[in-house]
Amino acid sequence: MKKTLMFNLAILALSFMLNAQAPFMENPSSEKTDAKNQQAPLGFPVYLTKPGTGCQWSDKAARTGRKGFDINLTGKGLTFAWNKLKLDTDIIYKFSVWYKTQMDYQARIITIRAAGGKASYSNMYPSASEWTEADIYFKTISPDNNYTRFAMVAGENGHLKFENKDGKKVLTNCITIKGQVDDFYLGKATEKDFGRSNLFQNGDFEHDPQSAPGWTMFFTADNRLNIDAKEHFTGKQSARIDFLPKGKRTGVPFSTFMPIKAGAIYMLTFAAKATKYTPVTLHLCFGNAITGTWRKTETVTDKWKEYSYIIEMPKKDTDPRQYTREWNYRKKYQGEAFLARACFRYPGNLTEGSLWLDKCSLKKISGNEELDN
Repeated sequence: MKKTLMFNLAILALSFMLNAQAPFMENPSSEKTDAKNQQAPLGFPVYLTKPGTGCQWSDKAARTGRKGFDINLTGKGLTFAWNKLKLDTDIIYKFSVWYKTQMDYQARIITIRAAGGKASYSNMYPSASEWTEADIYFKTISPDNNYTRFAMVAGENGHLKFENKDGKKVLTNCITIKGQVDDFYLGKATEKDFGRSNLFQNGDFEHDPQSAPGWTMFFTADNRLNIDAKEHFTGKQSARIDFLPKGKRTGVPFSTFMPIKAGAIYMLTFAAKATKYTPVTLHLCFGNAITGTWRKTETVTDKWKEYSYIIEMPKKDTDPRQYTREWNYRKKYQGEAFLARACFRYPGNLTEGSLWLDKCSLKKISGNEELDN
């Protein structure tokens, strides 16, 4: 987690900070013109249109409508930020933006981050050749000091390298980013968000032929989640994790945050295959936890197999002795609606072979139908 924190801090130090506090999200698709400056979009800083910023409001960058942001950054990053937002408490919000890139290699370039008071959440996304939605669900526990941020920065081969210069962390392998950004959104999570047919984003790993939007490899700078078109349980491709030799740590794939209803019943499934018998533990983590309150270990073989579970999500008043690890989170942040994410873990002494994942799915099958968040 230390590397992830360093990554986020470095982005903020390197990037332009676009403080568009008011009017906030009156112009999420960047179509409206600022009345005070006809060359700038409403709600976005004027200097976006100035030469040399690496970000231009352009009719060639639109996903929908007429306008979007064309990105061409060399040796620096860029952050769109909205700070000191006043939001309703105890509510799950969704913040999202669409992006695509024109890059010949996979690069970890996208961080979407939000904070609801002291509780912060972040997801990371790779380069993507097709329009991709980067999103974050977050829960507010304070009406003030909420923020949303969308950052772009890229390092060689998808990794970021830092050096200490004059007491500051400096990114030393920043590479050029070319792409487009459009259609920002911030709003309360709706029944549609809670009731999606699959709460995993890109659970089948079919979205992009080179990368896995919706998934982040934690605890490593040495490997990433690969896309493999030669192996798949369904569709045309799957995700592959290559176990690294002794001395290097194999990463752990985490999903994005998913909106969950307390007391409801869910079906969780995934398919897996390994080069040899491999114990794999699926964790369902509540809030920002990195280990799961719910977990299940399976021995994955060299044949594809689908695994399926029925899970009743805990209620806020559940006996804390049953959920000791998560009780502090649940007591403060869960309520009738909360956040969860999944991760796959395996023994740290695995130094060779691969694990393939496919058809990851989480969906609500009953319970709390009347809850309107």
